Amino acid sequence: MLELLARGPPNREIADALVVEEWTLSTHVKRILMKLDVRDRVQAVIFAYESRLTRQTCLAPYRAAKSGPFSART
Repeated sequence: MLELLARGPPNREIADALVVEEWTLSTHVKRILMKLDVRDRVQAVIFAYESRLTRQTCLAPYRAAKSGPFSART
């Protein structure tokens, strides 16, 4: 789940990918933040990278395939 958060899509897209309701995903995100003792998604993603739970290469497929606001980011 942290890898999906690291890619940067909105909750709706992550919920669709996991086949859960958006409110269920929000609950999971809140619990992850509590368990990691971080205040927001950005800190959770930083934690994941620093702990080597995810790799920066996970960003490339999302950015390459996505058009719109995320495609302009580098």
